[in-house]
Amino acid sequence: MWIFTKQGFFSAVCARKGNGKHGQPVDPDRIMVRARVRGHLEALMKRFPDLLGESEIQEFVGTDYAFRVFVQKPTTTTSNRKLPTIRAVPVPPTNIHSTKFGRS
Repeated sequence: MWIFTKQGFFSAVCARKGNGKHGQPVDPDRIMVRARVRGHLEALMKRFPDLLGESEIQEFVGTDYAFRVFVQKPTTTTSNRKLPTIRAVPVPPTNIHSTKFGRS
């Protein structure tokens, strides 16, 4: 799921077990919130310190969303209710690769 907010642009997907790297089985209890820009995750964590404050941003070099936070599913549901989505996008807009979202 793509999430566009005042804090940034995110992708929320099923997490993998363990460290979340490719090849691990799916973790049914966690969600991986990904961003192309580290500052977007930092802003989200600042916005929800009670839900995400103890999460650690992990960097996965060479991936499309290099910065990731792993959270429990109830945390994701709670923060999504508190965070109004600016725009739901079913397909990538043509300018998604702009530097504002972490690509040039």
